Amino acid sequence: MIRPALLVLLLVASQATASDPTDRPVQVQLGLAGWVLDHTINSLADETVDDVAVNSWKPGIGVGYHYNRYLYFGYSLFPSLDLTLRERWGFTNAGSDGSIVLDHETGTIHSLEARLTPVRHGPYVSLAFVHARPTRYDMEFRRLGETMLIGANSYATDLNVKWKSEALTRLGLGLGYNLALENGVSVNIGLVVPLDFPDDDNIEFTQVNDDGTPIDPDDLRRARCSWRTRPSTHPWPC
Repeated sequence: MIRPALLVLLLVASQATASDPTDRPVQVQLGLAGWVLDHTINSLADETVDDVAVNSWKPGIGVGYHYNRYLYFGYSLFPSLDLTLRERWGFTNAGSDGSIVLDHETGTIHSLEARLTPVRHGPYVSLAFVHARPTRYDMEFRRLGETMLIGANSYATDLNVKWKSEALTRLGLGLGYNLALENGVSVNIGLVVPLDFPDDDNIEFTQVNDDGTPIDPDDLRRARCSWRTRPSTHPWPC
């Protein structure tokens, strides 16, 4: 597995083959962000995450124009990624009395970007106009003991949760590295993230293996907020 430190060394070594992008200002770009995540994302997980992996990815594609060594304008397509995360879980701060398996499909992202590369052959930052296709989360919450604390009460049940966002069009910020080659083809490693997300969430909670006791609506509301404010699964507020 490629570690982040080794990836940095590869990027530094690649500068020996980099060309001045203004020699061929129109560039076709191959995006390898999915490949980088596939080889590094598990090593970037924190101590609470048991495992996180990229199940499938496809290279992105882009085309653009280098106005000079520092400014680039172009279009990029980031294909959807399929990720799986496993970790201990608790719907409250009382502790982790359950576990979660999360299957996340990021959705395809189209972006019009203006990139700034302040240091020659260095990383870039970008401001983008982003259109993101719907994002999907499928989650399985499983209790470790007889019950799981959901909101203010304990229930002898597991939960399946499905969430799907609507497509969105927003401004976004990006960060990455672009290696311009002499033949007019570039290798790009970068991501663009929308600045905010829609409020009209479609979230469905389903009880499984339960004892027939319905979950109180207030407890479901607290569970929903707990999930939405967890950075590893859904990092924006209730």
